[in-house]
Amino acid sequence: MVENKSVIKEILDIQKGLAGYTSINQLIVLTANRNYFYSVGERNQLYIDGGIYLMNLLYALHSYGIAACPAHWGLLNDADQSIERLIGIPKAAQVICIISFGYPKEVVKSTLSLRRKPSENLVFVEG
Repeated sequence: MVENKSVIKEILDIQKGLAGYTSINQLIVLTANRNYFYSVGERNQLYIDGGIYLMNLLYALHSYGIAACPAHWGLLNDADQSIERLIGIPKAAQVICIISFGYPKEVVKSTLSLRRKPSENLVFVEG
């Protein structure tokens, strides 16, 4: 977790996706350890596992009333190297996502999002 405002600003300058947000006081840099994945067939597994972890982390934060905004880290190697140097993450760590978070100042209303019927996205294949 990063709480230093100048370091947060540098991370956001590298990521470039949250440039309009000026009041970020805490940032999680979510990483996965490349050393757990050995073969070429597992080259994307750290992103899958990291995404599952991210989803559950966001649910947990929400359950405590903490607002969170995940921002992708689909960047080039120079961005990875910049954040490694900036916050000292190990070479084996691959950044998955950065997440700004904190308690909201006010209750936020959200729009209604109707659910699709399962048959629109789900197909059972019988062998």
